[in-house]
Amino acid sequence: MPKLLIAGRSGERVHSFGDCEVVLGSDASCDVVIAGGDVSPEHCKIQPVMGAWKIVDLESDAGTRVNGAYVNQRPLRSGDVLELGDVRVVFQAAGAAVAAPARGVAASSPRAGGRRTASSRGGRRARDDAPPGRERPVRRARRRQSNGGLTALLIMGALLVIAGGGYLLLKPGTSPNELVFMRMQKAAQAMDWQGVLREGQAGSARDPDFGKRIADLRTMAEQQIVNDAGREKLGEATKAWNALRLWRQDDNWKNDDEYVSRLDAFLAEYARYGGASVDIARQERALVAGSAEAGEARNVGEAWARLQADVKALKANGLYGLAMQKAEEFGSQWGAQDADFAQQARMLRTTLRSDAEKWLGLQISRAQHKIDQGTKFQARKILEKAAERIGIPELEARAADILRELMQ
Repeated sequence: MPKLLIAGRSGERVHSFGDCEVVLGSDASCDVVIAGGDVSPEHCKIQPVMGAWKIVDLESDAGTRVNGAYVNQRPLRSGDVLELGDVRVVFQAAGAAVAAPARGVAASSPRAGGRRTASSRGGRRARDDAPPGRERPVRRARRRQSNGGLTALLIMGALLVIAGGGYLLLKPGTSPNELVFMRMQKAAQAMDWQGVLREGQAGSARDPDFGKRIADLRTMAEQQIVNDAGREKLGEATKAWNALRLWRQDDNWKNDDEYVSRLDAFLAEYARYGGASVDIARQERALVAGSAEAGEARNVGEAWARLQADVKALKANGLYGLAMQKAEEFGSQWGAQDADFAQQARMLRTTLRSDAEKWLGLQISRAQHKIDQGTKFQARKILEKAAERIGIPELEARAADILRELMQ
């Protein structure tokens, strides 16, 4: 069965598990409890996928690394080194030899007394001035490197035999779909997702034994391709947003129409991928044009989703009055079609009023802090901006009153 060799501050231990999902983390409820300063309560999980395994990060604080690279999820191969904060874990598939992580932690020995002494090695004494029962650090490191390299070569050789030509050793009468599935697995182990799709074209989804496995592996490959493309697009979005901000700062502060047009083009290209740049672009559009996205909703569900996006962007700019107006307009336009959405819109409007009062209180506290620091000019700017944006008459009046009191 699969094994995890865990190396932490307290030493090394081996955890074996069956063909089921396991959760790793510092919480006592996890399947594999790992103590470490940077290990989250539920850090990551390892789950079976069509005869193989993959690791999924559970939004941990420190992140999950596989062979030194941060991952959200990816397939695992025998010998992969997982890093959960300051703890290293070696994954070994069923039947593979357990190789120790590259870490300066001594493995616990099943023998009494722990590490072997000089007498147990036949009376040979350590060289130079090393005390009895200990090997020189360089010698010990070389031995680890030699054993680790040999183990890695054996594991790689076994994987190549299994993935590359193992199907030749199958019993006579192996079905064509089973061969297709094995070639797909080989491509997945190499993280060649396009190769998985190419091999899967020769398979049949109607096969009672391997049809579902082929379909599931194809779905996983498609998702991985989308994830890879999404990560590339996030990088492109950041660069595009920085270029748009530079354009805005370059004597284009009053060219709102062109700015909104460029924001719409940016969101049309990158909104589906999400990310911080997209959120800021929506906030900017809401500030300038009053809504986070262009166009009109086609049905009540789409209208509700657009309302939520508008409210989020407007709140980020302190435009609570406009957000309440949007919620009221939604109720007037779509409330007759769906009573539940109409009720949620009324509740949203009430919540926005409460949030507006809290937001104004925060701005007043910021202004008071600036006055305490001797910067009345900044305090006045904070309260003037709050009164201008909040959009609720009684709260605008309160902000103006507080401004007069603080400025005396």
